[in-house]
Amino acid sequence: MGVLPRWLFPEGIVTEQSHLARVRTMEETDKTRSCEVFLRNLGIAPCRVIQRGDMVRLQVSTEHVARMVEPAIRDRIVQELKTLGFTYIALDLDDASTLPTPAAATPLAGKPQS
Repeated sequence: MGVLPRWLFPEGIVTEQSHLARVRTMEETDKTRSCEVFLRNLGIAPCRVIQRGDMVRLQVSTEHVARMVEPAIRDRIVQELKTLGFTYIALDLDDASTLPTPAAATPLAGKPQS
């Protein structure tokens, strides 16, 4: 099954992380961006935030994994992400620097993009 063209979804943003195209709401996009900004402000970059409903999966480089599980940092992350509305928070132990970089997520203006 191929991915549907982005221009078919003018009301939201197409999730690039899924093998099936689906539209993300602006609320989901804002939560994901807020999470990414928070992690970068903690000095955890590069990072990738993947949202699935009330669950969020965090992908970071291996150099940041040990820092993220330090009690003080872990507590700050959990508190902030729960405040954003996530119930479940997962840390992906695969090195994010080895994963392909997703296409930049930008709001669609209703014109064809491929």
